Amino acid sequence: MKYFVLQDSPELKNAPQITRWYEQIDVRDIRADTCYKQPEKQVFRIISSERLVFTDIILFPFFLVSPMVYEVILMYREACLFRKVFLAEAETGKAQMYYLPVMEESSDIALKKRSEERREGKECRYRWW
Repeated sequence: MKYFVLQDSPELKNAPQITRWYEQIDVRDIRADTCYKQPEKQVFRIISSERLVFTDIILFPFFLVSPMVYEVILMYREACLFRKVFLAEAETGKAQMYYLPVMEESSDIALKKRSEERREGKECRYRWW
């Protein structure tokens, strides 16, 4: 299976910014074994902005995908749990539905991170010698 690296970019500064999310969701429960603690549907308020852009992917405070990205995920991963999330701007009434995918953490990602840490540690050690 191929993996993609998602990175923040300056173009995303107008993406929805969820407010007071920590009162509604515990990010530690966004796992396959504990996702039952989360409701099937949730509504979150977002900060009002004249230049608001509902992006296809939101990375913070948790991973959210648009309906289009949801369909792509389903093409590659049949057994994936999702929760529906509605983002609403109170002043203008703008709203958009997103999906919160509940996926297991890949060991490939953890291995890559550890190998990078090891490499950095070795570089530092060699510099001191």
